[in-house]
Amino acid sequence: MAEIHLFGGPSGIGESILIKIDEENYGIVDSFINKSTDNPKVLDYLLQNLIDLLYVKFIVLTHCHKDHFTGIRILLENCTNAEFFTSKAIGIKSFQMLISAYCKKVNSRNNYFTEIVEAFKLIKSKNKKVKMLQSGSKPIYEDSKISIQAFSPNKDTLEYLTPLYQNEVHRFLNSNGIRLLTTGFNYQSVVIILKMDNHRILLGADLEYHKTKTKIGWKVLESLSEFDTEFDIFKVPHHGSENGYRKEFWNRILKKNSVLSLTPYSRSKLPRQQMINKLTGHSKAFLTTNPTHNQYKKLPSRIRKKTKDVDLKRIANVPGGHIHNYLGDNGDYETDLFEGAVEL
Repeated sequence: MAEIHLFGGPSGIGESILIKIDEENYGIVDSFINKSTDNPKVLDYLLQNLIDLLYVKFIVLTHCHKDHFTGIRILLENCTNAEFFTSKAIGIKSFQMLISAYCKKVNSRNNYFTEIVEAFKLIKSKNKKVKMLQSGSKPIYEDSKISIQAFSPNKDTLEYLTPLYQNEVHRFLNSNGIRLLTTGFNYQSVVIILKMDNHRILLGADLEYHKTKTKIGWKVLESLSEFDTEFDIFKVPHHGSENGYRKEFWNRILKKNSVLSLTPYSRSKLPRQQMINKLTGHSKAFLTTNPTHNQYKKLPSRIRKKTKDVDLKRIANVPGGHIHNYLGDNGDYETDLFEGAVEL
């Protein structure tokens, strides 16, 4: 058996996954902060349910976007028995140079990478190593009943990202501002497969299809033998974006009764209705936040008058949600929805 708890952030921003392997073995994939407690949402869940934090055996950061990494350092401080894994694309020299350049120019309060830097420092202070994941890595976790393994990024992805980051270092150091371009960050994403006998769960992170390159992103994963099977549960990639979807591939890997789950990204209005229609055309689909909820509310009138020529909006206080997917040893499924989560 395995249980997947998918947490979505308030106001449609944030994604974190808790994997329950059994009563004494858990794993965490990505993190975001619960603003009402200033803790990672997944940590609040563990504490509220009296789950011993020593039972968390691994923490994975799939890629370097804030809606996936805020709170990682706090998790590492509290889950002292956990190994820390992240994408090999975060460890390559050009990306480390980008982090270093940004840290030299931007103070810690405004530094995009502060959370990542502090997490790496914490691991080093404990005489541990950050374990880098890529295609062909050893399993993140494995026992007689389950194997959890990463299938990206591959060597071609690292080669593709290297000049992008080198150019960004040059642009950033020679500019007057502090704006960071996050081009290519989604291609860092670690895609994870959980294998249990004849059952499979696929966690798609934020991986995309590239418009022209076929040796990176989802296109290269399509050719791997691990994707010749069908999946019972699929965490939909990149918040239901079109660039994470290909109908023919999904038809191949999804069972007729597969369960699709995803988190939104309200700043880009994801998932959009066209993709919602495609998702529900494949199988049952669940979202951590109601897509019909108005994500924005009006600014105060005094501010609207001063900014009438600018399209400014304030994100409404939309609650996050929690989708609980249970997959039994005999292949039976159960899905429970909590807080703002809905079936599409």
